[in-house]
Amino acid sequence: MINDAMFASSRRCAGRAASSQTRVTCDAALEQFGRTYLVQVVRSAELRFRDARAAVSGWG
Repeated sequence: MINDAMFASSRRCAGRAASSQTRVTCDAALEQFGRTYLVQVVRSAELRFRDARAAVSGWG
């Protein structure tokens, strides 16, 4: 689950451009954050779709 701490750290990284090493680390952190977020969005959409399909098939 994405929490406020993850979001805050990704925002901190996005605002940082000190050294190239920091930038690489932050890019990796942002990429991980984005992947986690995307997986959650897709998973919740799949669950909603499955629930809706089950409800519709229950009527038939």
